[in-house]
Amino acid sequence: MKKLMFLFAIAFFPPMLSAQDDYPDDVVIVLDCSGSMAESFKDSSGKAVSKMQVAKEALYEAAKEIPKRTNVGLVSFSAKEGSGWVYPIQPIDPEKLRQAVNQLTPGFNTPLGDYMKIGADALLERWEKRRGYGNAPKLVVISDGLANRGVSVSACALDITSRGITLHAIGVDMKDNDPLAKLAHTYQRADDPEAFKRSVKKVLAEVPKEASPETIAYIQDLVDGFPDEAVVPLIGAIAKTGFHPILTKPKPKPQPVKSESVTQPVAKQDSGQPANASPPTAQPAPSSQGKSKGVTWLLIVLGLLIAVFVIGGLISSASRPKRRW
Repeated sequence: MKKLMFLFAIAFFPPMLSAQDDYPDDVVIVLDCSGSMAESFKDSSGKAVSKMQVAKEALYEAAKEIPKRTNVGLVSFSAKEGSGWVYPIQPIDPEKLRQAVNQLTPGFNTPLGDYMKIGADALLERWEKRRGYGNAPKLVVISDGLANRGVSVSACALDITSRGITLHAIGVDMKDNDPLAKLAHTYQRADDPEAFKRSVKKVLAEVPKEASPETIAYIQDLVDGFPDEAVVPLIGAIAKTGFHPILTKPKPKPQPVKSESVTQPVAKQDSGQPANASPPTAQPAPSSQGKSKGVTWLLIVLGLLIAVFVIGGLISSASRPKRRW
């Protein structure tokens, strides 16, 4: 019973296990600066405001409420500054972020998938360096239109979420059906400046709560006595599906090099028979006990994983609020 409870704990409450490691959260914002972001939409008073201007104001206001130890990065594509990192991942500084965003000028096309991949790859690289500990990184996509070039947004989003990255999307005055509305963990429609600012603030202000010391102690107590050979692969399987770049295959693990026995030459007598030759010694067959143990634990781990994810999926689908498409 304790083992089953521990599995549920690590599957549904990973922040409880990682809070004690005290890793800051990582957040990357992917901001659409294509030409359409220069267009305007009306606020509640009927005043027309450009989408880009609202984005700048919304990001600055939200940044002021993000915990200072949170690492934030901003990647964008813009005519004036080129494409790439506008604000490299670093502890949040609202003033520096505002200065960086103010340099952006809308222009050109919408290769959204390419820049989602850039942001997600950076998050995976940082997550790998801390070996999967800490809260899941967050990717926030802000866009007002469908991608018209580059890699598939849908394929990119599916791979991003499969790696454990939390994907949030904000559709700014979208005229078409946004594929991210069905693929992101959360999707916010921002059809006016006020809704845009609320959406940015809501998404960026979400910070996972740390577990209490009593909760951490309780989970640690459950872990005690659980065999290490089962715990290690189980946590590893749940914590990550790979840190390799998005839309690429993981590098194959190097295979151990088998050592080959070297046959020593034997001196021969004149008669052609080897001198001091001794009959070959039979090598003992490798014991299958260790292998059978490993296979048994592997089957147990796989069975537990399947049970956890099936039950977790049922609980999640039952408790998840219905989205408004």
